[in-house]
Amino acid sequence: CPHTTSWFPFYQQFSCQCLYGWKGAFCTEIVSVCDPEHKPPHQCSADATCIPLPYGYACHCPLGKIGTYCEQAPEKQTKPTINQYRYCLLLYILAVSISDPSFRATESSWMAFTPFNIRHKTHISMQFKPLSADGILFYTAQHLNPRSGDFLSISLAHGFVQLRYNLGDRTVILQTNTQVDTSGRTWHLVKAGRSANKGYLELDGSNVTQKATAGMTALDTRTDFYVGGVSMLNAVSALAVEDEPTGFDGCIRELIVNDIELNLSETGAQEGVNIGDCDGTACGYKVCNMGNCISDSSDNFTCSCPPLWVGSKCELSMFCLVNLCQHSSLCVPDVSTASYTCACPLGWGGTYCENQIALFTLKFVGNSYVKYTDPYYKSRNLEFTRISLNFTTNENEGLILWIGKAENEDNDFLAIGVQSGNLKVAVNLGERISVPLIYREIILCCNKWHFVTVLQNQTNISVYLEDKIILFEDIDPERRYVALNYESTCYFGGFELSRKVKSVTSGVFTQGLVGKIKDVLFQDSRKVQFNGLEGYNVYSGDN
Repeated sequence: CPHTTSWFPFYQQFSCQCLYGWKGAFCTEIVSVCDPEHKPPHQCSADATCIPLPYGYACHCPLGKIGTYCEQAPEKQTKPTINQYRYCLLLYILAVSISDPSFRATESSWMAFTPFNIRHKTHISMQFKPLSADGILFYTAQHLNPRSGDFLSISLAHGFVQLRYNLGDRTVILQTNTQVDTSGRTWHLVKAGRSANKGYLELDGSNVTQKATAGMTALDTRTDFYVGGVSMLNAVSALAVEDEPTGFDGCIRELIVNDIELNLSETGAQEGVNIGDCDGTACGYKVCNMGNCISDSSDNFTCSCPPLWVGSKCELSMFCLVNLCQHSSLCVPDVSTASYTCACPLGWGGTYCENQIALFTLKFVGNSYVKYTDPYYKSRNLEFTRISLNFTTNENEGLILWIGKAENEDNDFLAIGVQSGNLKVAVNLGERISVPLIYREIILCCNKWHFVTVLQNQTNISVYLEDKIILFEDIDPERRYVALNYESTCYFGGFELSRKVKSVTSGVFTQGLVGKIKDVLFQDSRKVQFNGLEGYNVYSGDN
């Protein structure tokens, strides 16, 4: 027992009583300033993390707390009343409400978000107001260690914005032509990303691009999306930054990744430490939507709304403030007519969705959709798929059917639609191995009924129009992927009202169907029954 005052034998075993400053079963470990054995104990709050330093320690605060010891929220706390003091002394410690997060490199600030698919394309848009010339704005990698594998990083280097990414073969570096303002007075807008290995970087409208070259095209990342820094800066790839990795100093707002906006708040982030609020008020970039936010010293705010918008956060159109829409329908304001329309849920129709309608023939109007969940999916043989239906189209473009989750570009799918008046079928069984099949002999138009059948037999795709085979192709003779893993989900006519067809399908189709669908047979001889399914803006086409 080194570093002990005594030891005590006990039946050929012993225990060590350690000298001050040592710990462990054999008194061989030095007591850190952050250990509970240290005297005096550290003062970090219970939910903070104590980090030992060469001279003292630092407290890493969880999201919603700031201060030297993570014990307070100085800028945005609401002072308790005398009565509140009487009832709960815990009101002394209040959480920070983050509307636009602020980061401090000296305090190792960072936020982390649950990642999603950015493998084949990565498009990032963010606004930031810097206080220093260096720092990580966004980072994700295959592994969180110096040998990171694939990575993508957006950072400041000597005042210039850099985009760096590595898909497994080489590191691509793009840098802006101008430097940012580090005085803390200017919000900058950066747009950066890549499609396959072709990259681009834009700062306040000035663009730099990297042409596509031969080589790797997929970005394989598994870490969280880190914003403003990384949980372990020594785990950042040396190739991802120009100098030593450092956190960002300043504020960030409106961060959008592949059309998905990340919620930059204490409730939206998965993790984070030492995050404050940019201006120390309840106001933030989108607190009042399109209006102006006005905050007072007591953490209250009011919104000055633009014309035709009302509500405490300018979230309501004046035209929908008093509406007659029924049966959970959605009020859609129409500025051109100074009125509104009602988006009816499936099975309801009429001006105010007041009439229940039978759905034998579905009529789609371009912003319509029906979502069908296959109840027999788990018992299906996914190497064989059969779908047939009757349809009409009034326009030269339109999505008729999408079999698949449609959550990201790697999801399997089988799709039927119209492109330039021609029938188009597209299939992806994995790794984006998709060859669009287009039949150009017949122009589909003029509200005429057509009967289409698509068969998938492993990688063989057969398409029938009016019971005549018109297309046949083996889309993957090597048989790398043979099953259509559609996760039980099918869409007819389009997608949810908040999702655009062109974006969801990555341009495979450009808009929803304007036309009709009926007599849908999926996998077997039983017709799909649409009553009771999810959908909006679908009308009866039997009239």
